Amino acid sequence: FQAGRIPDPVALANNLDIQWVAQREWWLRRKFTVPTNWRGKQITLFFDGVDYRATFWLNGQRLGQHEGMFGGPDFDVTDAIHYGGENTLLVSLDPAPLNYEDTLKNNVAYGWHYVNLVTLGIWRPVRLQARGNSRLDSPFLKTTAIERDAVRTQMSLDIQHYGDTSRRLSFECRLTPKNFKGGAFLFKQQITVNPGLNRLGFGGALHGAKLWWPIGMGNPNLYWMECVIKDGDQIVDRYACNWGARTVEMRPTPDGPKPSLYNWQFVINGRPMWVKGANWCY
Repeated sequence: FQAGRIPDPVALANNLDIQWVAQREWWLRRKFTVPTNWRGKQITLFFDGVDYRATFWLNGQRLGQHEGMFGGPDFDVTDAIHYGGENTLLVSLDPAPLNYEDTLKNNVAYGWHYVNLVTLGIWRPVRLQARGNSRLDSPFLKTTAIERDAVRTQMSLDIQHYGDTSRRLSFECRLTPKNFKGGAFLFKQQITVNPGLNRLGFGGALHGAKLWWPIGMGNPNLYWMECVIKDGDQIVDRYACNWGARTVEMRPTPDGPKPSLYNWQFVINGRPMWVKGANWCY
């Protein structure tokens, strides 16, 4: 639509005239350069969202295939990159599935109660990332229990180590108040990573941590979580995101579960929550 190739898809019945878009195979090409000082680092190509089924090539080398609208794929392209020269990325998009059943795709696009406008294409960012010999993948800090004066947590993380030998590194996780005033927390741990995938976990307690609450139950206190792995004083990789201390459960009401009534309720931080909104469509 923005390129002037099709009419406004949400106006009148225009969506019925552009069904051909999702029924065709599409080829996308992008050229880019990579600085020479990236040589010697681990280069990963990330696709954050491709809808729906696609095949990928870089500089004539087939990287792989992906199916599913949400998440991935990512490829190790260290040996496929032309450092200091031009690189060509090709993406082949297959026609969209004929229906949404048995797919990981947005079903409302198929017109079952909204507009019939099936989506297709790269819908989230594509990015290159250069790292050292170790990669920190999506640390997850889980609240396991809430006590009177502390929050019990469990940290899980994956570290992909590309070196040929084991390496001694340090892991640090810092929690800094983001939308309130309060104390920060810092966790440090010496770790040993072996070649390949390393899955690690640590437990601990955050004394005096502020809890996150939904609207109407308290303040939505958030921390800024920053995790780093270091080789000596040098930062090898980092990861950062928002984090809230809270537990979420589904429990039956006090009279016990009754399948015919579906009498379950959300329980946040040990307190039952009355869900005030619901989605209704017809």
